[in-house]
Formats: sequence, structure tokens, C-alpha cells
Amino acid sequence: MPPYLREHTNDQPKSYAQVIRSLQKGQRAQTFDPGTRANTTTTEGNAIRARFQGIVKSVPVVKKNTYKHEPIDYNNEIRILKILHGKGDDRIECMLFPSRFRPEKELVNGNGNVNGKATEEGRTDRYWALSYWWGDVNEVAGNKITIYHDTGGRGQHQTMTELNRSGTFYVRNNLKAALLRFRDPHDDVNVWVDALCIDQENNVEKKAQVSRMHEVYTQAENVCVWLGEGKESTPETFSFLREILDLRNFDELISDPETTSRKWALIVDLMSNRWFSRRWVIQELALARKACVLWGDEELEWSNFADAIALFMTKYEEIKRTSLDPKGYHDAVDARALGANTIVHATTNLFRKTQEGRVQQRLLPLEILVSSLLLAFEASEPRDTIFAVLTLAKDSRFAEENTDAIIEDPRISPDYDKSLLDVYADFMNYCVEKSQSLDILCRYWAPLPKPLTPEQALKLGNSGRDKEEKMPTWIPFISRSAFGEPHGVLGGRVNGDSFVGGPERKGQQTYNASNNLRAWAKFGTYELEPSRDPARRSTFPANFMRQGSFSSSKRPELGKTHVNENQPHHSRSDGAMKDLVAGLLSGSCTRSLWKGDGEGSYTR
Repeated sequence: MPPYLREHTNDQPKSYAQVIRSLQKGQRAQTFDPGTRANTTTTEGNAIRARFQGIVKSVPVVKKNTYKHEPIDYNNEIRILKILHGKGDDRIECMLFPSRFRPEKELVNGNGNVNGKATEEGRTDRYWALSYWWGDVNEVAGNKITIYHDTGGRGQHQTMTELNRSGTFYVRNNLKAALLRFRDPHDDVNVWVDALCIDQENNVEKKAQVSRMHEVYTQAENVCVWLGEGKESTPETFSFLREILDLRNFDELISDPETTSRKWALIVDLMSNRWFSRRWVIQELALARKACVLWGDEELEWSNFADAIALFMTKYEEIKRTSLDPKGYHDAVDARALGANTIVHATTNLFRKTQEGRVQQRLLPLEILVSSLLLAFEASEPRDTIFAVLTLAKDSRFAEENTDAIIEDPRISPDYDKSLLDVYADFMNYCVEKSQSLDILCRYWAPLPKPLTPEQALKLGNSGRDKEEKMPTWIPFISRSAFGEPHGVLGGRVNGDSFVGGPERKGQQTYNASNNLRAWAKFGTYELEPSRDPARRSTFPANFMRQGSFSSSKRPELGKTHVNENQPHHSRSDGAMKDLVAGLLSGSCTRSLWKGDGEGSYTR
């Protein structure tokens, strides 16, 4: 009970507490002030309660998967998802089973299809591969999929009981919609879906499977591009795509803006679909032997879809001037910068293929793919900015001498246990060596580290890996590129082009201060000794200018510190301090970059 207070304050030294007296006999303690105090207290209590309830509701509830992936020979096998037959609102039921990769020489028969076949090593099965947008990174997977144990049955009609049930797996809305779209009411359907067929929590398996992702899509019977559930304008949009393909009427469509202006705007809306912003779709589509595009109930062969978009782009300037801008449609959007335009162009220019669809030759180096051609595409995992295009590059994989083995440079090999900074630095080191140029330091391609999603935070727990990784300023972040972040193409250009131009314009750089001298770079950690001469102060190691202190022909072993007898050094570890020292000497011009306080210096 709150006692009565004296009129005077406490007389104890340095005490401001009020002196209280005990209740007298017959007196009654007041629990609240008379008048409006009761109503005020109730109102405050309700406000606090409502605020607390709002906080609870705002915290996403992450549902934990109970299904555990069965181990597979992940260097030679994949998992295939069998969508069990069902109708309407029936729950989605699936079974995962292993299937071996098919040897290249046995892959294609007379009509270019992949046939299921049992071998001594295991069985290969026919399947479709799904290409889709995972969804917003903050979306919590809340749609339950029931997964059964592998019964060994590979027929088109499996019957399951509760005894076969293995567990549940939660997926996001877009994937649920795709699985329902592919499900057949009478027969089971085999598909490959990365979110379910790869154990995403096993980084060793993930690395092995990503390295062979090109085979997953090359060996698929069909690659299905899923653009989403569709909307009210979807039928009209696909109908207009088919009209564009009629070359006899194409010019008439352009010359009649009063009738077609809205339809051209629908095409730009289609090209802005989030699927076209995914970095992985380049590989998924470019390596496909056969592909189709699905949006809701509409479907179109990829070859026809690509032809329609290509025709639209050939007349884009005229269409924009006569049909789009006068009507107020997309005045800020440049369709030439959208991912859809890049995909159509890239899928026909990345490779030379046989008539059956097998890749004969890759045409572009990794540096062009990452830092120039594919800037319009984003990845939910920043490391995939590089990993997602490795199998498309002509210089990322090579044959080992005297063997048939295909290996990757360990600097760029997919490794999700490496820190993001190590992935970026190793890639830049690789590019400098391959191109003999430091231009990769001046091109803006690297996405910033992304905050953890609720699901990722739950998985990492208290592992210590849930801390946000800090990046040095010498990393060329994509936010400083012409259109900023990949989604920035919808808002138009925000920055100028890089001084060094694009890597595809070799010999036509806008800016070149090196007089084409051969470039070199050293990645590691160094004890830096400041110069006593202010005019020659540099951030290079103290012995940098000594003759013979560095050799371009002797590169330190990857992942280890280069030890120099005359130079103190530190050990290198993932996520720890890593310094970049890159030199380009032209006269008295030197450049140094390092990781530390995030600064860099120039000396002339």
C-alpha cells in the first residue's frame, strides 16, 4: 500500500527521498487519486497492452522443418522431387529420391531427349527443372509440404500411407503456387527444385551441387520458367506476344499507337517481373535444351517468348516515342536496362551450341559476366554474384593435365563457408591475374552484405556467424554503378559510368593511367611501416621498393600468407584482417588499398 508522505523532505545527508509515516489507526490507504486517475490508469494500461500485442504480431513466426535430407553421393547424384498426384485443395505431398548424373556421351539420343536408365552405379531418371523467383528475402516460409520416405517406386502413380511419412518442409508462397501448377490430378510428376532438392544447411553438399548445376539444367527434359500466379492482364499480355510474332502484322502494331499503347506497356510490365532479376536464371535458361515460360495458366515456348521480346527491342525507340511516353506509360523505365532484355541477348551470345543443344564453346570470361554484362541481376546470397555464373564463363574451369577431370581455380570455387570479403578478394585477385589489369577495382559490381532473414538468424543461433560483416571501402559496391542496385533499373540511371569502361571493350577504355603496363596484385596481411619522408609517404610494406622483394612469377600459395624474410607478417584467417596491396606503377604513381580502418591512400 502506498503510505502517506510528510510535507517536508528527508533530512539525511545527500538524500532526496521523502520521509514517510505509517498509517494511523482507522486510516485508509489510497490506491489511486480520486477523480480521473482511475480512467487514466486504465487507458495507459490498454495502450501498453496494445503496443505489446503489436510488437508480438510484428515478429515473424519461423516454422521449423522436421524433414531431414537423406545423404546422397552429392558429387555424382542429385535429388529429384516427385510431386504426388492430387487435386484442388489437397495438401501438397512429395517424395525425394536420388538420381545419378548422366555421362555426357550417353546424354543425347536422336531427338535430343534425356532417357531414364538404370546402370550399375545407380539409376538416372527423367525430370523437369524449375526456374523461379524465391520470393522476398523477408518473407517467412509458411506453406507446409508433406514429404515421404523414398519407397523405391519410380512409377507415375505412388500411393503413400502415414507409415511412409518422413516430415514436413515449409516453402514460400511462390514455390507453393508453382508446385500446385505442376501437380497432375492423376500422375506423379518429377521435378528438380533447388530449395528442396539441395540440403541448404549442408554447405559441403551445397558446394558440390552448385559446381555441377550446369549438368542439372543440361540434363533436364525441360526447364520451366515460372513467373508467378499471374494477374488479370496476363492472358492479354501473352496474346499480344503471339501477335508480335506475326511478322506480317508487326509493323501495323507499331503504326497504330492509339490501339496498342496499353499493350506495349503490358510488355514492359512483363519484362519487369522479378524472375528476370534473378542471377541464377541466366545459367538455368542458357544451359537448357528446351524451355517454356509459365505465368499463371498461360504458357509459351521460350524460343517464341525470346523472339517476341527481341522484336520489341529492335523497335523500342520508336515504340517508346510514339506509344509509351505520350500516354504516360513507363516514362522513367528504360526497357534496354531490364533483365529480360539482357537474358534474351545473353542466352544467344554466351555459347556456341550444337543442334541438339549441347554447349560446344563458352565465349565470355568471368570478369565480363560479373562486372558488366549481368549487373541487372541480383542474388539473395551475395556470394552467388560470382558462384551463379561460374559455369557460364570460358575461363573458370579447365581440364587437368593427362586426365578427363574438370577442375576450378580454388579462389573462385563455390565455398559458402568463406567470408564474403574473402570471396570478393579472391575473385578480384583472380581477375587481375587473368586480365593483367587492375580495372576490376574500378568497376562497380559487388553487392553489400545483406542482413540476416529471420530463418537464417534462427539457423545460425549463437554460432557467432550472425554478426554483420563489415567491408572495406576498396570493394567496388554495385550501388555506385550506373543504375545502382539491380532493382534500380526501374528508376533509371543514377550514376555515371566507370572511368575504365566495360571489360568487353578491351582497348577502348575511357581512362587509362598505366600506359598499358602489366598489372600485379598481392593479397594478404602486411605489417605497414610509415615512411619518414612525408613527400614519399606510402601505405605499401616497408620493403616494397626494394629490388626483388616481390616476384610476379612466384605467387604465394592460396589461403596462406606469403612469408618474406625481410618483412614481418601476420597469419590469415577467414573473416579476420585481410589486406589488399595492389600496385600499378607508371612513373611515380602508386596505388594501395587495404582492409583496416576502411581507408586508402594515393601517392604521386
